[in-house]
Amino acid sequence: MYAKSVIHRSRREAVWLFLSLSFYLGFALADGPVLCVDTQSYLDMDYSREPLYPLFLAGLRAVFGTAPSRYGADIPRYLVAAVLVQAVAMAVCVWYFVRVIGSTAVDARGEEWSSIGFRKAGGTGNASAGRSGEREGFRTFLLFSICWGVDLLNRFAARRGSMYMESIMTESFAIPLFLVFLACAYLFFRTHRPGRLIACTVLMFVLISLRKQMAVSAVILVCFSLLYDLIRRRRWKPFAACVLAAGIAFGGAALADYSYNYALRGVWMHKTHNYKGADCTLIYTARAEDASLFDDPEEQELFAKIYSECRARGLTWEGCQTLGWIGRAEHFAQSYDVIGFDVMLPILRERVQQENPDIDDVHLALRMDEYMKALQDGLVRQNLSRFAALLGVNLLAGLSTTILRETPLLSAVSFCLFAAYLARMLVLWRRCRGMGKPPVLLLAALVLISIAANCVTVGSMIFPQTRYMIYNMAPFYCTGFLMLNVEPWFTTDTSPR
Repeated sequence: MYAKSVIHRSRREAVWLFLSLSFYLGFALADGPVLCVDTQSYLDMDYSREPLYPLFLAGLRAVFGTAPSRYGADIPRYLVAAVLVQAVAMAVCVWYFVRVIGSTAVDARGEEWSSIGFRKAGGTGNASAGRSGEREGFRTFLLFSICWGVDLLNRFAARRGSMYMESIMTESFAIPLFLVFLACAYLFFRTHRPGRLIACTVLMFVLISLRKQMAVSAVILVCFSLLYDLIRRRRWKPFAACVLAAGIAFGGAALADYSYNYALRGVWMHKTHNYKGADCTLIYTARAEDASLFDDPEEQELFAKIYSECRARGLTWEGCQTLGWIGRAEHFAQSYDVIGFDVMLPILRERVQQENPDIDDVHLALRMDEYMKALQDGLVRQNLSRFAALLGVNLLAGLSTTILRETPLLSAVSFCLFAAYLARMLVLWRRCRGMGKPPVLLLAALVLISIAANCVTVGSMIFPQTRYMIYNMAPFYCTGFLMLNVEPWFTTDTSPR
């Protein structure tokens, strides 16, 4: 019976994998590669980009060539290959994520429970087994529907014209790999097996090497281990292991970045523009008198020139003419890129070129980075009341954008959904008092910490937009659905009805 059950489960998983591959590959073939604003910088292996995705594109370019594809003369064949690989990665990662959170495991008491808290049917009759299979099939269908539904919203409702996996940018890999990271982190905190932590470490390294924002994965792992292992379970070894894993991932990603740039440009350097995000935010919240925060007269002059132009163009805190947190969030979002790309970078570039007219592009970027770091070091000493207010606004905007959109109506709905999510967690916690907690609570808490960490990270460095917040949308709704269906865990009567 056990062998037959395993065969049936393997067949069902193969069918769902086939359906997932069909879904994503179908859209990839229909839409083809989608070029975005940032695409060219990845194709050019720009020094402001992390190494992994440009190397991926360069490898495909070497294999498939640059001949035009059927999608147009400006779409070479290697970009079509890239989208197909990205579609397969998305399909497999979504399948693995659903498989993990819906799989069956044995709890500490030796009884079989699903990993989310469902009790398996206790009867041996065909009716009991049939109901169990039906519940599992329906649950799997809804979990896949949630993941696919999020992508369909991006494809149609968000008016992007594509899913992220068809875009030539790092989100095409970062989003699916982040799902796998959450699944592996969940398995690690359930079992504390070293192999799970090793998988998390590798995934953190890959994610950070894809895009800098994904350093949030290390923040999630360490923060959750702090709360769950060190504070709740009073065990320091798992927490120390998580800190070590995060350090290895950060160190490995930094080494890969330096090595990539040295091999490509002959300069031992990190990617550039690492300070631009913080500078744009701090300039937005600064005041004219903050020039006194700089000891170097040249830096004072540089800040004054940047700030005066930003203020004249209505790009600073005072330039917001609308009331309410949504108006403030929209004004900051509209100002952010203009501060960086249209004001600060041209001024810095002009200053460096005046210092050394013959400077090459790489050393020009490095010198601009030095100025940006000096601006950051000075502006972090400003009166941070505005920064704190902006962070609060960005947190609200980030929470809204994570699960819906940032509009007055949808923001109110999103806050209600978060309240319902927390209320359901509390109900499950109280009903399990004195009993083993259903594993769905662990997953729900992990997703909640993931959302909070991403909102704080993005909100303090940049403005929340969908491409930065989309990572936790599917996990939030999947976990919410699982918590709503965890009630059978408390049922003791499993006899056929």
